[in-house]
Amino acid sequence: MQGFRWVPQLAYEDSAGRPWQRNALEGTETTANGEQQYFAWLTALPLNRKTVAEVAQRGGRARWKVEKEGLNRQKNRDLNLEQVYSIDPENWKRD
Repeated sequence: MQGFRWVPQLAYEDSAGRPWQRNALEGTETTANGEQQYFAWLTALPLNRKTVAEVAQRGGRARWKVEKEGLNRQKNRDLNLEQVYSIDPENWKRD
């Protein structure tokens, strides 16, 4: 079972003072074994009753899958990356 909620034309200002408007979308899904999953996105795609499920299923979830699988491949198989992703130089040091 899936459920969606959204806020159209959510206004915000970034750290450079630029104004933006994006649509916010959140979804919940209950799997066959009863586990509940939560998803949330910001998008420029139009959201309404007719489009929200397609945007979530074909846009947000597909992108998340590509990013997640790509990072796993880089970290665990091809490039053997280690977890040194930080803006704090102290965290870059190896033991």
